[in-house]
Amino acid sequence: MLITTNTTHAANASLFKKLPYDPIKDFAPVSLIAKSGLVLVVPSDSPVQKVSDLTTLAKSRQGKMTFSSGSSSTRVASELYKMMSGAPALHVPYKGVPQALTDLMGHQVDFMISDINPALPLIQNGKLRAVAVTTSERNPLLGKVPTMAESGLSGYEMTAWVAAFFPANTPKPVVVRMSQLIRKGLTSPAATEHFSQTGGQPSPSTPEELAGFVRSETAKWAKVIKAAGIEPE
Repeated sequence: MLITTNTTHAANASLFKKLPYDPIKDFAPVSLIAKSGLVLVVPSDSPVQKVSDLTTLAKSRQGKMTFSSGSSSTRVASELYKMMSGAPALHVPYKGVPQALTDLMGHQVDFMISDINPALPLIQNGKLRAVAVTTSERNPLLGKVPTMAESGLSGYEMTAWVAAFFPANTPKPVVVRMSQLIRKGLTSPAATEHFSQTGGQPSPSTPEELAGFVRSETAKWAKVIKAAGIEPE
């Protein structure tokens, strides 16, 4: 079984000219596991207090503002912000989110939309300032931080997700049974405790629901990636 993310099963289809796998045909969906939002962060001494401040500052710098990314989710979330706000900014790619956050704290870049889990301790320690979250509702771990939609970007929503898949030829009874076990496990006290600490949202699904979700997410990511002008590699 493969536990993977929206990178392999939604974004990569539009980020690469040729994939060595087909995210739809080569896999049997088992269950969605969790969804999590991201958070727009800036250095703690940045003048940016809210999204509108960032947009105004980016426009005044005429394309000299920079943002980092360490994954497809963090890249595309920032590109969606740029599209909806009209704020020009230069992308600076990193191999991973931790390195991108480190350089953000060091003022090598101006802002980042990061996964919440690695950014949370830096926010709590006062090393970064949380400006907005990317989900449609506020995150319980960052209750005072508004959503992007609340911050003036109506309709903005971007989530990262994790799901389970088997190879495409896996017998249906095996897929169904594993889906049932995952869905049961996600309601356990241990799972509840884990997600309360990491900011994720348990999101169990049937195999059929996950199949439909992957198709809709693939189309959504393709639309944003194309509109942002990100060229497949």
